Amino acid sequence: MRTALLAAVFVAVGAFAPIYGQEPPAPSAVAPQQTGTIIGTVTDAGGAVMPGVTVEATLNGTTRPATTNVTNFRGTYTIAGLTPGLYTLTFKLPGFSTLRRPDVDVTASSPTRIDAQMKIGLMVDVITLAPPKTVCGMTVVPADPAVDPGMRRNAPPNGPKSSIRTIIPDVCRGQ
Repeated sequence: MRTALLAAVFVAVGAFAPIYGQEPPAPSAVAPQQTGTIIGTVTDAGGAVMPGVTVEATLNGTTRPATTNVTNFRGTYTIAGLTPGLYTLTFKLPGFSTLRRPDVDVTASSPTRIDAQMKIGLMVDVITLAPPKTVCGMTVVPADPAVDPGMRRNAPPNGPKSSIRTIIPDVCRGQ
């Protein structure tokens, strides 16, 4: 019982210690990281706002993936949570030339405003080529002279006519 009473007194004194002139505890050694923000509006050459533009911010000199956002219906974008430093901004939208803004200085003190004006670009058709079908093997069958009578005529002159064979590639199904 006496131990419990002493513990209660220590807790009570500790709780009121800041009131009686003791310094507050030191702040945590891990301070919150300061981050920066890039904001802006994207328009076309005529000044019309452009929704749907992909905006990428890449920290210069790093291999970190880009931080990406897309402009809203007002043509505005916000990329937040960026480590302060120099960034390259890339603006992309199909049908328009890709626009790059190098060395954008991002600080933690205030948002960095970068407006962009995109120009119509060349339409480029992207063709995706499918890989050829895999040949699983070859089937050798005797040639049928009824199907191709020229096979016997074009056979080597010194070879037996019955040894003419046809090689048929077997195409794998489902690949």
